[in-house]
Amino acid sequence: MQILLNINDSCSDYAVASSLRLFYDIFKMVSIIIPIILIISVIVSLVKLMINPDDKKGLPGIYRKVIAALLIFLLPNSITTVVNIYNSGSNDTNTVFNVLTCFQSSKKTAESITAAIYKEGAGTEKGSGLTGMFGDLSGLSQYTGSSSVAGEGAQKLINIAIGEIGNNEADKTHEKYAISMGNPTDWAWCAMFVTWCSKQAGFIDSGIMPEYQHCSVGISFYQGKNEFHLASSGYTPKPGDIAFYGDGGNDHTGIVEKVDANYIYTIEGNTTCEGETASLCKGTHGVSRKTRPRVGWVYGYGSPAY
Repeated sequence: MQILLNINDSCSDYAVASSLRLFYDIFKMVSIIIPIILIISVIVSLVKLMINPDDKKGLPGIYRKVIAALLIFLLPNSITTVVNIYNSGSNDTNTVFNVLTCFQSSKKTAESITAAIYKEGAGTEKGSGLTGMFGDLSGLSQYTGSSSVAGEGAQKLINIAIGEIGNNEADKTHEKYAISMGNPTDWAWCAMFVTWCSKQAGFIDSGIMPEYQHCSVGISFYQGKNEFHLASSGYTPKPGDIAFYGDGGNDHTGIVEKVDANYIYTIEGNTTCEGETASLCKGTHGVSRKTRPRVGWVYGYGSPAY
């Protein structure tokens, strides 16, 4: 399994993310402490001015300190606002904004990676040097990619999705799917889960599958390649197909694992957990196997040319 940020691959490194989180916490602390010091200095200057009203020389300095305190205090929120506006309106890889995004999201990235590490059983013993700060990093070798996942084509995608079953909102192991697309982690994430699995399999880079955070984008991609099939057409879905649900297919999406005459058996993100994952999700949404009737809520299927 890979914790991957397409905005900057280095952000997905455990030590880097943890270091950035420390620096970001210090940065936010400084942005509070310095304004407090400046305001105290302003108060002292005002008291002196009250004692000696005729001494107006210190007024420009008071104004500058108030403005500086305000700007420094607002700086963290300003970075967040700028990054969110930029990422919502651009798909390019501007280096400055990639660094700012990585820095600004470092806390949630570190939490998400840590949760995934503990879930998968990476080492946690303390050591010296880098391992003294972050624990035993030897177990992180499993987070360098999904190229070693068994299977080819549709089966590889399914195997990657199987490895994610149980990730959920309760322990924040779901956040990497939104983070991988530079999105807020409280967004609906079913499509981002499918996208994440597709990336790990290499199917987005090869043009076989789309990168999408809204179902309509995924549907349009498959329609453009003549690979979309309405459920009402009598099409028989196949393992590895991408199911789209609801009105126009815009409500939900998931990966078809297997099929029989009446049902599709899927792996989906941002869904109520069933079966073996019900207890893991602690009442929240997560990644789970689902059983869906082939006739009804299913709108259609994207059928990638694996």
